[in-house]
Amino acid sequence: MDSIRDISADYIDKNPDLMKVERSIPYSEFLYHSKARSKHLEYMILKRITETKAHAEYLLDDPQNNSFNRYNDIVPYRDTSVKISNGQYINASYISQPIIFNTRNSLDHLDDNTDTQNLNNYIIAAQGPMSNTASTFWKMVWEQNVSLIIMCCNYIERDVPKCFEYLPNIEPVLYEDIEVQIVKETQKFEGMLKKTLVITDTTSGEVKKLSHLHITGWEDNSVPDIKENFNALNYVIFMIQHKLKKHCGKILVHCSAGIGRTGVIIGIYELVTRLEKQFSLGDEPSISVFRTVRRLREQRWGMVATEEQYEFIYKFMEYWIANYIYAKEIN
Repeated sequence: MDSIRDISADYIDKNPDLMKVERSIPYSEFLYHSKARSKHLEYMILKRITETKAHAEYLLDDPQNNSFNRYNDIVPYRDTSVKISNGQYINASYISQPIIFNTRNSLDHLDDNTDTQNLNNYIIAAQGPMSNTASTFWKMVWEQNVSLIIMCCNYIERDVPKCFEYLPNIEPVLYEDIEVQIVKETQKFEGMLKKTLVITDTTSGEVKKLSHLHITGWEDNSVPDIKENFNALNYVIFMIQHKLKKHCGKILVHCSAGIGRTGVIIGIYELVTRLEKQFSLGDEPSISVFRTVRRLREQRWGMVATEEQYEFIYKFMEYWIANYIYAKEIN
């Protein structure tokens, strides 16, 4: 994806009040501003400026793809959609990487007005596999050199199917030319499983190894308990950062539709990573939840799907900053 698209930025540029809402908040003032802000109003504005007719014109809304979409009203944008080499359709979107690691110069221009969509697309947000898309899903994992899959849903929730059971149990499973095998499984946290997978291209014999994090205690259209899950979510962020810093490959995040829980995970990763990078450079760190979610929604329709999820991102960052300040004080 070479071109940069930011339709909602026009609304921001023309409205001084919206510019104030989007402006980054210094981390030392984040708790105060977070408590004072109307999350309801912010989220309504986000939906208004990112779900427009102009956005809809970019959607890959092809009736031929309907059988491959879990929800026909949630499809990728044409210019951010992941392409498969054989032309097969997959409901997945590239999400631009906001931070280039290990280079100071790459951050000299990184402020509230930075367009990050032209940076390398290291993260993929995807719909959870269906029975008729599982083979394409694994082909995408192979071709995109995915090193970490983060699964934010269960196969069935409240008796409703949310995702096809695309992981094998004991014996390897063959998806067309890709064989998938679990070689290790551990319980990292309550409600989180970590698996090590080996996938093999049976035509060439080439083998790849990747990690799989399965968050099991987070139901659709909801948010996790912050106190019980803060450390687990921090571990997810660490794993994303670890894989990207080591240049191990791309990160794939999915839930059922690939917008709600998926959007929250990518959003908190981007915000934490931005803060940590600014700290490392000796800058006065600041972040904008509003802008982060707005830019996610420019790349995949409906990212961060509910007002409650939007509020949770603020709450998570309150906890993260409080923990950082506490750790800094005792050291």
